[in-house]
Amino acid sequence: VSMTLNSSVTPCNNSPQFPVPAALYFCGGQTANFSMGATDPDGDSLSYSLGPCYGITYGVNTPTTPLGSNWQVSIDAATGNMTFVPSPGNLAVSTICVFIEEWRNGVLINTSVRDWEVIFIPCPNNQQPQFTAYSNISPNVSQNGDVFTMQTGTPICLDLGATDANSSTQNLKLFWDSSIPGATFTDASNASITDTVSGQNPIGRFCFTTSVAGIYRFFVRVEDDACPIPGRSTRQIIIAVRRPPSTANAVPGNTCLQANFTAQGGGNGPFTYSWTGSGGLNSNMPTFSYTYPAPGTYTWQVIITNGTTINDTLTGSITTAPIDISGTITTSTSAAMTNQKVYLITHDFNNNSLTARDSTTTDNLGYYAFCAVPYDSVYIKAAPDSAIYPTEIPTYADTAIFWNNARPILSVNFPTTVNFSTKFGANPGGPGFIGGLISQGANKRQAPGDPMPNIRVILYSNTLNQFVDETYSDINGYFSFSNIPLGDYEVSVDVAGVDHLIVPSLNLDSSTPIKDSLDFRLHSTYFELRIPTGRTPSIQTNFNFETFPNPSHAA
Repeated sequence: VSMTLNSSVTPCNNSPQFPVPAALYFCGGQTANFSMGATDPDGDSLSYSLGPCYGITYGVNTPTTPLGSNWQVSIDAATGNMTFVPSPGNLAVSTICVFIEEWRNGVLINTSVRDWEVIFIPCPNNQQPQFTAYSNISPNVSQNGDVFTMQTGTPICLDLGATDANSSTQNLKLFWDSSIPGATFTDASNASITDTVSGQNPIGRFCFTTSVAGIYRFFVRVEDDACPIPGRSTRQIIIAVRRPPSTANAVPGNTCLQANFTAQGGGNGPFTYSWTGSGGLNSNMPTFSYTYPAPGTYTWQVIITNGTTINDTLTGSITTAPIDISGTITTSTSAAMTNQKVYLITHDFNNNSLTARDSTTTDNLGYYAFCAVPYDSVYIKAAPDSAIYPTEIPTYADTAIFWNNARPILSVNFPTTVNFSTKFGANPGGPGFIGGLISQGANKRQAPGDPMPNIRVILYSNTLNQFVDETYSDINGYFSFSNIPLGDYEVSVDVAGVDHLIVPSLNLDSSTPIKDSLDFRLHSTYFELRIPTGRTPSIQTNFNFETFPNPSHAA
């Protein structure tokens, strides 16, 4: 044995170990299979090749044809499994040298040269047993010859059988070296038979699962019972268990210039993360959001390490879309409306409907933005949360309660700035109550009398000269305003194409503070109060109903 060592390797390296004897006997004129494969105590990767033996003169032979032209000799670079094919395969005695290279993290750390004496003898009455093809390989396992690759935690099972031309008169014994702790080798048809499988055509089943990445090797041998010299074949099988790959990606965030970053180390942690990139990106978190200074394409890199065996570098890029519409929203008192929902709305002229296409949230200064808007004409609407802003009501740009008064924003003007304020609206309280049913009026698309759910209803006090409240009709078309002061009111709906200037008017006074079960009809262009019955409606009103997306409903 000869070796060349890399002395700079840390920690110290152990040399490969060779399981086979120095002299090998095979039957002349027959194909022979044998494994020269070594094992490595450190789990390093090994590669094999035929090469020249030191101090040997080959004459007409060569290191890759050590038995001359009568034998074709090959070796598997990954496993060390050798095949001798007769051509025609005369009796021979020769020395074969195998070079074993030892690799760690892609670096060659050792080269060993092992020589064997190979002797082909006459076997007139016996044929060598041969391995059959692999079968019943588990899913999610890839095969390349005698090497099987899978991720940690993935179970592997595979069947390997043997056959012999003399099987009618001989019995075969198929067994393994039990070199992988936790693995099993059983009879494929009877799991209670372990480690050694016998028969004329035995089939062994190998099974293994592990959470530890590494290279696992084992040897399988088949022997017949010929006398005086049994025939045999040996094979090394490699199970390469890989850790899951580390992953990282970046996707657009909730705002135009924002990106969301996520990384996950593959394998055994704990992991540390180091993000860097153009546009000032810098973070040590596995998941975070970052806002870039301007639209554009930015590169990023993350280094993922567990401090010992894993050190992965992943790269990518993220493009932030151009800002088409942006602005600042303030309250009716000119204060910034912070952390509130803003809708991007389109109007369909064919069916005269409004649809919320996108939404965003204002920041701490009331700023909002929509990027890469794909529509020719849109509307913007602020929808303040009534629990946080009880005196502000949902308002369109530019400061319009009703869609009919809202300003369309045209794509030909992108990028554009749209600043606006929400309208004041507050209920000072009182003994009054207004309630009613909204049903379908004259309309080509729906039957008259059908209940109209999810209609935005707005109550304006002529007495106070201010908006008092807004609500939505429920699944039965019912709505109500309670605890309102006495006085004169206008009831309007925010529906595309419906007139909000000529609307039903009501008066609440001390003699009639409650008006309920009012009959409202919603026509295609106007809103009508039909019959105030004065009766309490026998319908369910104690539930919430919302159709999404609803461009006019507060978040």
